[in-house]
Amino acid sequence: MVESALINTLLGSLLGAIAGMVPGSGLLVSLLLVYPYLVSLDLVSLLCFYIGLANLAQYTGSITAIHFGIPGESNSLPAVIEGHALSKQGKSHTAIVGTALASTLSAVISVFFLIAISPFYQSIFSMFYKSINQLIVFVMAICIFVLIGKNNWKDNLLLMLAGFVIGKIGMNDYTGSYFLTFNNLYLSAGIPFFPMIVGLLVFPQLFKKYDFDATTQNISNIWPSIKLFVKNMHYAIMGTLTGIFLGLIPAISTVLSTNVSHKIAKKLDQQDPSYRALISAEASNNSAVLMTLMPLLLLGIPITGSEALLVAVMERNLFDLNWTVLRTQGLIPSLLLSVSIATFLGLLVSWPMANVLCKFFNSIKKHINLLIFLMLFVCIVFAGWLDSSVVYYVIVFAVFGALGWCLKKYDVLPFIFLFLIQARLESVAIISYNLYVQ
Repeated sequence: MVESALINTLLGSLLGAIAGMVPGSGLLVSLLLVYPYLVSLDLVSLLCFYIGLANLAQYTGSITAIHFGIPGESNSLPAVIEGHALSKQGKSHTAIVGTALASTLSAVISVFFLIAISPFYQSIFSMFYKSINQLIVFVMAICIFVLIGKNNWKDNLLLMLAGFVIGKIGMNDYTGSYFLTFNNLYLSAGIPFFPMIVGLLVFPQLFKKYDFDATTQNISNIWPSIKLFVKNMHYAIMGTLTGIFLGLIPAISTVLSTNVSHKIAKKLDQQDPSYRALISAEASNNSAVLMTLMPLLLLGIPITGSEALLVAVMERNLFDLNWTVLRTQGLIPSLLLSVSIATFLGLLVSWPMANVLCKFFNSIKKHINLLIFLMLFVCIVFAGWLDSSVVYYVIVFAVFGALGWCLKKYDVLPFIFLFLIQARLESVAIISYNLYVQ
């Protein structure tokens, strides 16, 4: 059992390291690519593979976000905003070290926290998954985004309203109704996230002229970067605690936790770009990733798309998963070993890999904007091909690229945030109204 857990943690970590650096790949797409292998695994091997994949993707995703300003997934947006700006100031290595240490510290704290509260799991989940409690969390997050940020509160409110409306386009899974689809088959599926985010957030940045020499930095002495992290470690701890709490929100756990942590730290730090906001968001991201595993491991309930695919594999192979199964089959030590190995590999891989990317980045600096655009466009076409919607994905990219150009002077995170949480926010609001108002 231990050998199988170790091997599949390493294999999952290898795939996660690649997935984190390829824009738009994500955990779900990565799992789909290796689906034939997944169905051949036993329960502990399957879980360890996923743990390695999810953990390493968080580490390496920060590298492309910081160096290239490319969001691998929605939860890497704060790293794009703060980390890439730090990179252009010649602080890329400092940012990489900070995110690696923040992620590692977050993983250690989260594991010890989860062990400490294990006797209270049942009562915690029964309380947290009440719709009214989730609605309260959403409302608090929305208030944070309205009141804190680069824009004034009126602009934030308008952007969030626009994000909610755009996110609502398509079929409502809860009511079965359609919104602004105009009987169009593609619109019925909704606005795809990846081409939207590339057009809105990344595309306008490609027209700016940067001093790409500033992205290189002497990394022979890492102690100043380590000391800087230790000095600001309380921001990483704050982000970790935010991720632990918000990581239990179904479907958008990492998105919610990283963005809320980023906004709070940004407000407290008052720096632009903010190193403290960066490490707080990355710590929150890592702790949220671990927390999303808890409902799956303890109750057999998936709260993300990638976990839903994992459960589908388990059901196909007739695996049962809950806290009792983990204890009676003695799987807990193997899972803890898997988390420890994946965390160590993430810390080990992120620095050397960041150094290699930094050298590569400097060698192609004259053509970097064109190369980034071509790489993103290929990723958009590939993502569209997976959904049999290549033309639709390209059109969405073009439309939101134009919108992003028009909004280039604004902070568009409020728009993106509401776009991402729209479906879950609407469903918990309807459920809460039916249960507590009517």
